[in-house]
Amino acid sequence: MKQLLLVLILTLFPVLAQSATYYVAQSGGKDSNPGSQFAPFQTIQRCANVAVSGDSCLVRAGAYRETVRPANSGVTFAPDGNVSVTVSGADVVSGWAVYQGSIYKSSGMNWTMGPGNDQVFVDGQMMNLARWPNAGFDFLRPTWAKADGGQPTSAQAAVDYFPWVIDDSALTQPDGFWNGAEITFMATNNFSQSGVVTSYTKRRLEFRSLHSTQSRGFIENGTRYSLSNVLGALDTGGEWYYDGVGTLYLWTPSGDNPSGHTVEAKRRMWAFDLSGKSNTTIKGFNIFAASINMDRSSSRNVIDGINAKYVWHQTRNVPVGISQFDAKWGAWNTGSRLAGSNNVLKNCTIAFSSGNGVYLSGTQQTVDNCIIHEVAYMKVEGGAVSWMGDDPSGSNTRGHVVTNSTMYNSGRNLVNHYYAPDIKISHNIMYNYCIQVIDCGATYTSKGGSSGEISYNLVHDNLGDRYRFGIYLDANPQNYLVHHNAVWNLSYGINIGHPALNISVYNNTVWNVTKGYGILKAGNMTHVRTYNNLVESGLAGTDIQNNLETADAKFVDPSNGNFQLRSDSPAIDKGRTISGITDGFAGSAPDIGAYEFGVTPWTAGANTSGMGTTPLPAPSNPRLVGQ
Repeated sequence: MKQLLLVLILTLFPVLAQSATYYVAQSGGKDSNPGSQFAPFQTIQRCANVAVSGDSCLVRAGAYRETVRPANSGVTFAPDGNVSVTVSGADVVSGWAVYQGSIYKSSGMNWTMGPGNDQVFVDGQMMNLARWPNAGFDFLRPTWAKADGGQPTSAQAAVDYFPWVIDDSALTQPDGFWNGAEITFMATNNFSQSGVVTSYTKRRLEFRSLHSTQSRGFIENGTRYSLSNVLGALDTGGEWYYDGVGTLYLWTPSGDNPSGHTVEAKRRMWAFDLSGKSNTTIKGFNIFAASINMDRSSSRNVIDGINAKYVWHQTRNVPVGISQFDAKWGAWNTGSRLAGSNNVLKNCTIAFSSGNGVYLSGTQQTVDNCIIHEVAYMKVEGGAVSWMGDDPSGSNTRGHVVTNSTMYNSGRNLVNHYYAPDIKISHNIMYNYCIQVIDCGATYTSKGGSSGEISYNLVHDNLGDRYRFGIYLDANPQNYLVHHNAVWNLSYGINIGHPALNISVYNNTVWNVTKGYGILKAGNMTHVRTYNNLVESGLAGTDIQNNLETADAKFVDPSNGNFQLRSDSPAIDKGRTISGITDGFAGSAPDIGAYEFGVTPWTAGANTSGMGTTPLPAPSNPRLVGQ
C-alpha cells in the first residue's frame, strides 16, 4: 500500500506543479476561448481572472484599453515575443463636427475623470486644457500672467481666507467671462496652489482657494497665475474644453478636422492594479495615460522594462481619485506607485507626470536602472521619485533604494525623501531640475531621516531662479552619509540644514557654484564631519579635515562633466583614510574629491541598452542657466 501511494504521488506531482501559459490577442481573440496559443483570450483581464501563481499571460501586439486587476498573486504578464503591446488608460473619441472656425466638437466622450483630471491627446501628444495665457507644449515652461496685486497679502492670514483676489490690468475679458474657471497660481515662494473663480469683473478675479487647510503663500505684485477650463479660452491650436456632460471641443494643432487624427481622452487611472498582490511580474509593456498601482499589502512584485508615458495628470494641486494614505499635498501619492514592501521597478522609462514619476510608500522599495523625465509640470513638490511617511519615526516608510537611474527635466526636485529612514540614493545622474521654482535640489528632504546614504551621483544644472541646490538636506537632517558625489552648475552644492545631527560628508567634488558655497551651513550643527571634499570655496561642519579649496583642481574635462583628476592634480594623495569609504585607494593616501586617480572610475546613470530610449543629452558647458 505504501509503495502504491508513493507511485501515485510521484505520478501526480509533475501535473500539480506544472504552470500554465495563456495567450491574449486583441485581433482574433475571444474571452470565451480557452486562452490557448491557437484560441487566445481577447482581453488581458480575462487572462488575469483565470491565471494562478506560476502561470503566464503572453499578450500579442495591439493597444489594450483596460485596467488589469489580477485575481491571484504570482502571475507573469508579458508580450508574446518581440512585439509592441500598449496598455492604455485612454479611449478614442470620434464623431467630430464643426463647432465654429477651427474648433470641432464631439459627443463621443461620455465620461470624466473629475475636475482638473481630464486629459486629451491628439496622435499620442497631450493637448492643453483651454487656457489663458496660451501655454504651448513645453509643459515645464508655460507662459504665465502676472498679477498687479491682490489679497490676502503678507499681513493677512491665508488659511481659510475668502475670497482670494487677483487684480490685473491685463484682464480685459467681459464681466463674468472667467466665472467658474480653474486658477493655478504660484503664491509668493513659488508653491503651486489651485482655486475656482467665484466672481470676475474686468481687471479683478475673486476665487476660492482649494487649500483651506494649508496655504503655502499669498498674493503680491508679480504673482504668476493662469486661468483655464472656460470654453471662451479655447482660442488656439492644441487646446480643448469639455463641458462635463458629454461634449468635447477641440482645436487640433494644425486646425484641421480631428477625424483625420487619433483623438483619445483619459478614462482610467491604472493600467495594472496590483493592490493586495505579491510576486507578480509585469514585463515589457508600453503604458499610456495610466499608471501601475499597489497598496499597503502588495509585496515582492517586479515591474521590468516598461515604457510608460503620461503616468499622471491633474491641474488642481489637491489629492484626487485615490485613497489618501500618506497624502499631504497633491503631489504625494501620484505617478506609478510602489507600496507595501520589497517591490522593484527596473529597466523602465517613465515620462510626463504632473506630479511624481514614481511614488514609493511602505518599506524597501527599489527603483533600478530607470530613465525618468518631464515630471512635476504642475509646479508641485513632486519629482522623478518621491516618498513620504506620515510618521517622523519612519515606521511606515523606510529602506527605499534609488540606483543606477537617469532623472532630468523636473518642475521641482528629482528625488524627494521625507520621514524616510534608511534610504539609499546611489549611482544616479540627476540634472535639469527646479525649472519652475526658486528653492529646491536634486535630492531634497526637510524631515530628517535615519541612516540615509547619498553616494556616487552626478548632480548638475539646477535651473531654478534663486536657491539652486544640489544635495539639499533641509530642516532637521539626521544621520546622513553623503559621499562620492560630483555636483556642479548651481548656486550651492551640498546644503546642511538646521539643526543638523550626525552628518558625514566625505569625498565629494563640488564645482561652479555661483554663491561660493560648496558645502553650506544653514544652521546649528552637531557631529557634522566634513572630510576629503574638493571645492572651489565654502566648507561647513563641526569636524573639518583633509579638504581642498582651490580654483584649479586640474580635472580631466570639467566643461563636459568629467571631474576625474589629472596626474598633476593637487588633490592626489592628500585625503585621509575613512573605513568603508576610501577602501582600495591608490598611492600613499586617498585622494580628495569624488574620484580616485589611478582607479577605475565609478559610473552613474541608467544603462539604456535594450531600453529603446535614451535620455536628453546633458549640457556640455558649465555655465549656469540664467547666470
